Amino acid sequence: MKFIYIAIAALAVLMFLKIVGAILIKARQKYPYLKKVQKAFPLFGIALWIAFAFWVVRILFKDDTLYDSINIGLVAIIVILVSWIVFRDIVAGAVFRMQNDVNNGDFIKVGELSGHIKSIGLTHLDMISDKGQIVKIPNLRLSKELISGLSSPEGIEEFTIHLSVNKSFGKPEIEEKINCEIANSPWCNFKNPPVIKFQGEEAGVYHYDVMVFTLNPQHFNLVEKMLQDKFGSKPDASA
Repeated sequence: MKFIYIAIAALAVLMFLKIVGAILIKARQKYPYLKKVQKAFPLFGIALWIAFAFWVVRILFKDDTLYDSINIGLVAIIVILVSWIVFRDIVAGAVFRMQNDVNNGDFIKVGELSGHIKSIGLTHLDMISDKGQIVKIPNLRLSKELISGLSSPEGIEEFTIHLSVNKSFGKPEIEEKINCEIANSPWCNFKNPPVIKFQGEEAGVYHYDVMVFTLNPQHFNLVEKMLQDKFGSKPDASA
């Protein structure tokens, strides 16, 4: 009978995680602040399964004289697994950096992904893909998959424009217009599309952070002025 309860509980946990995960994926399109919650949700799922494992041990062995020893063994297994996952990425990252001279802004290709490096962390690398998406690549994957096309184009710089736009159009249309303006600009790097992030809204105004890639600060100033003139906004920017 206990095994039936455990099977039902496991199915309930699985369905709960699937349903909540699907809701978060859909809801983040309407509520951008949920994107961070959706990214952290897998960690919640892991924690929930760990709690479930301890609950199963309690159901099956709470009257057993070895109950405490089993709990200690389970904790040890979890600690070893977590340490191994983290440690292997740290070691893989150290080996990768020893074998490859990489820096922020370098262009690389990892498997089918290509783009330039945004930041290099202890366990992963952040890449801005050719489609303008920020992708986290674990160090273990870097060490296993072919890295090609490594280069450091001189002068390519990343800037962020804090742009306020009047609500003369809907958000999708405004974002499309910003993309078109930058794509048609002679001052931006065409290989790196802009990254447009909606930051919130006030009465009559949408707020965006627009990440653009230009050859130098002078070209960036021209892009900034272009957006200001086109959208009637007064953005401020930081490199």
